[in-house]
Amino acid sequence: MFQNKVMKNLNIAFIIIVSSIALCSCGLFFDKEEARKKILSQEPSFAKILEEKEKIDQKMDELKKSLSDKKNAYKAEVNALKDKFSQEKRKIDLEIQSLQNQLNNYMENIKVQIGDLSRRLRTRKRMLKNVNSTIKEANRLLNGDSDIKLSDEEKRRWQRRLSDLKLQRKELKEGIKSLEKELDLEKTKLRLLQI
Repeated sequence: MFQNKVMKNLNIAFIIIVSSIALCSCGLFFDKEEARKKILSQEPSFAKILEEKEKIDQKMDELKKSLSDKKNAYKAEVNALKDKFSQEKRKIDLEIQSLQNQLNNYMENIKVQIGDLSRRLRTRKRMLKNVNSTIKEANRLLNGDSDIKLSDEEKRRWQRRLSDLKLQRKELKEGIKSLEKELDLEKTKLRLLQI
């Protein structure tokens, strides 16, 4: 019986240790400093928001510490002081919530930007797909791979159209690449603010 209790306690201890290790390792896959350097090299103005985040984090930590210190001091006092602590706690909670709301506003703005960029990217990709389809059809017409026979004038028009389409395809590809880069940047910003 004693041995069963010991084994049960060891199993519980093992589960707690494994759970703790798993929870601690969650942040290992995101290199905060590398992401910060990447963002700041591409968008130096984001430094102001990161500085503000650091100030907010520090202020929230100070407020939480202040709350903890006050709680310990008030515990030693008489019941009348418990009411005072409750008032202070509510005040500080409101300040912390206000600071958290400020961070949430930054994150919401970035989420809106991500949504907009994603929509624009999908639109560009659909346009590119349509242009590629039209280019393929134009090539079929010009190469005589179609049942439709073109006059010389129609061939010239299709060749001009094909040139325009190829230029449009090139511009769309460049736009897509640019949007993907911008989207990645915004997602990294959001991840930095969520840490």
